Amino acid sequence: AWEAAICDYWIAYNLNRFEKIDESTRNLGKLAAFGEAKNYKWLAAQAYGWMGFNMLAVSQPSRALEYSEKALALSEAVSDVYNMQKILTQRVDIFRSTGNYAGALQAAQKNLRVGASPVASPRQ
Repeated sequence: AWEAAICDYWIAYNLNRFEKIDESTRNLGKLAAFGEAKNYKWLAAQAYGWMGFNMLAVSQPSRALEYSEKALALSEAVSDVYNMQKILTQRVDIFRSTGNYAGALQAAQKNLRVGASPVASPRQ
C-alpha cells in the first residue's frame, strides 16, 4: 500500500542522515520501482531525488545526474513545483561539481523560471 511506501521513504531518508548511503539507496531504488509500477509518480520522484543526493554524497555525479533527470521528469509530470525547484538546485550542484558551468547555469535559469510561477513556494 502507498501508506507503507511513505514510511519506507522516511526510513531511507533517515538512513541517509545516519550516513548509511548504500542501504538508503537500495531502499530508495525499491521504492522508486514500486512507485513507477503503481504509477505513483510523486513517490517515485521523491525516491529518485534522494537517490541523486545519495550519489552526490558518494562522489558519483553521473549517477546523481541520471537519478535527478528521472526525478525532474516525474515532478514535472505531476506539476510538483517544490520538488522541481529542489531537483533543479541539485542539478546545479551536480553540474558545478563536474565543472559543467554551462549546465549549472542552465539548471539555475530553469529554476528561476519555475520559481517565478504563482504556485511556487518561496525559497531562500
